[in-house]
Amino acid sequence: MPLRAVFFDLDDTLTDRWETIGRYAELFAGHFRGRLLSARRRTLRSCLWAADRGGRNPRRSLELLTCLQWRDAPSIAELDQHWNERYITQTVARAGALQVIQTLRRAGLHVGVIADGFDA
Repeated sequence: MPLRAVFFDLDDTLTDRWETIGRYAELFAGHFRGRLLSARRRTLRSCLWAADRGGRNPRRSLELLTCLQWRDAPSIAELDQHWNERYITQTVARAGALQVIQTLRRAGLHVGVIADGFDA
């Protein structure tokens, strides 16, 4: 039977989650700057990375409240909303991913994407 379709995992196959977290940390710092005691990029990125657990942590926002030092802590709902609305806008594609998908599609193959991360 000939090959008809190829499935790819989303995180760390088609996208670079570490780089995406880094870009999101910049956005996060800008948005919450006045409310954080410190907005050091390295700390933010590390806390976001640890709390995210590769997209598999439904308690991410709660962990961010404890990992970061806040002057005026946001609610869990506010952190969730920020992540849900803005994280995806910072997505960084893995180098060459789009070219591979385009090549497969030109060859007549169906391409699918799967993910096993937490869905808020």
